[in-house]
Amino acid sequence: MEAQVIFEVTSGSLQGQKFVFDNIITTLLGRHPDCYPKLPEDDTTVSRYHCVLDINPLTQPPQVRIRDDGSCTGTYLNGEKIGQRSAAQTPEESCQNNYPFHPLKTGDEICIGKTTLRVSIEILSDEFNASPFIISSPSQAFFNSPPQIPGYIISKELGRGGFGVVYLADDEKTEKPIALKVIRPQKQADENARKKFLREIKISQYFNHPHIVQVLDAGEVEDLLFLALEFCPYGTVNDLLKQYQYRLPLDLALHIIHQILDGLDYAHNLELSPKQLPDGTIKPIKGIVHRDLKPGNILCVSEGEKPTVKIADFGLAKAFDLAGLSSDTCTPDNSNSENPSVSGTYVFMCRQQVLDFKYAKPEVDVWAVAACLYNMLTGLYPRNFSKGENFLKVVLNSQPIPIRKRNTLVSKCLAEVIDLALIDQHNPYFRTAAELKQALQSVL
Repeated sequence: MEAQVIFEVTSGSLQGQKFVFDNIITTLLGRHPDCYPKLPEDDTTVSRYHCVLDINPLTQPPQVRIRDDGSCTGTYLNGEKIGQRSAAQTPEESCQNNYPFHPLKTGDEICIGKTTLRVSIEILSDEFNASPFIISSPSQAFFNSPPQIPGYIISKELGRGGFGVVYLADDEKTEKPIALKVIRPQKQADENARKKFLREIKISQYFNHPHIVQVLDAGEVEDLLFLALEFCPYGTVNDLLKQYQYRLPLDLALHIIHQILDGLDYAHNLELSPKQLPDGTIKPIKGIVHRDLKPGNILCVSEGEKPTVKIADFGLAKAFDLAGLSSDTCTPDNSNSENPSVSGTYVFMCRQQVLDFKYAKPEVDVWAVAACLYNMLTGLYPRNFSKGENFLKVVLNSQPIPIRKRNTLVSKCLAEVIDLALIDQHNPYFRTAAELKQALQSVL
């Protein structure tokens, strides 16, 4: 913990209470039980979901932002209204309103209904004296010529992402092709942040499973970080979806999903080296949660009617978070954007992960697998995400659409399992990959 953000209630029935955040989080304020801080139920001037707080205490300086979420009476920052839906709009219609984020600093006051909160940002570590480790979408100059990474001969670019570029390269030692993911921070990273990132990535090198992409090497060269990965030559499941006009045959979709569930079951239950806490106690570590599972992270190793697939980017989401790798948390300024985030894409995220994207239990991956299967069979996402809508509000205010409303060819028995797997009003229905796989097999 390097900094903490405190919201102290200075007026209203909660006066004197403090809400402290010391990790990256996107959270909502309002009267709904999902909100934290949850405001008084009897204050009807406060909406169920009133405004959004976006907090990242790992950047320099810590980034704290607020945005009105289409509230009925408005959110006030230092006496100035920063957002409010029109009187003619319903909460659902206000999803079209993309209110801007406003930065917060120590001493700022937020007024919501009868409640006033004062912001305080406290630095707890001298590590902020170093440059922050911030990564954003690479500039065009980054793409113009491949970098020089000792030990690897780059032959061509394979793809681009929000955090870097992936190249096809040859490992000079083994003379085998590998995928080389190169990441360039916006600014020179401090040594501590680099070590955190590489330490977390190297944990992924423990993985040894036929359905998880192997991390062969990780390191740094000058201002670049790189990952050497097992090369999967036949693209992603997204590419496969395009070949089939965005609806995979049932047998093919289930063949892929069963492999992914096997990979997740292994990763979630892998015994890792125990971690020693600052007080000297030993904490056992079991398993890693992906948190960013989607068709674009499922790679094909072979072709044909029954291709072998592997999960890519295991450990990346956690490594980014712990190293403070992004100036954004999980909420883009423009909710219509496909802007990549540290912890996943909303369309494949369950409510629990959206409400607290540090929530890292295996069930968030299991829910994402069900969402991937839904997408493979329908070509659509479990929830309706229309252009211009606020992604966060769609997830919080709507339920997944039953799959047979999107594809009547899905049998009733299979549809029941998929629909159950996508329940996320409280906790996901299936808590483990093995549970979901067993349920799918029982109806086939």
